[in-house]
Amino acid sequence: QTPDDGSALGFFGEGGGCFGVGRSVYSLCIHHHNVARSSRGGKNFSRFVVPNGASVGAPAFARRAGSRAEPSGLIYAPMTMEAPAWEVIVDTEVVCGAGEAIELGAHTRDGCLARADIGVQHGWH
Repeated sequence: QTPDDGSALGFFGEGGGCFGVGRSVYSLCIHHHNVARSSRGGKNFSRFVVPNGASVGAPAFARRAGSRAEPSGLIYAPMTMEAPAWEVIVDTEVVCGAGEAIELGAHTRDGCLARADIGVQHGWH
């Protein structure tokens, strides 16, 4: 999110779409690389910009067991992205193995190199 974004969707541009997350107060608005999230029923959106020329598709949310409308908390969305612009570092290797976690700064922890790329793009570490 940039300081100029504010809490409205002025950065969103023309096109894209907004989606409610079941019977929750959460909503997502997605247009190419812009993903906006609100935990207040569509008010006070926060922006996430996916790097590397990405385009994010319509989301789907996982449902609580036995429910058709109550979200479990997991949300998935298809995405296409150009190859990451990795910096070549001589005599160094980054390896993600099962059960390993790489410290990616205050915002996220994960064992996935794609998250490392997004972290670098957003200056999280």
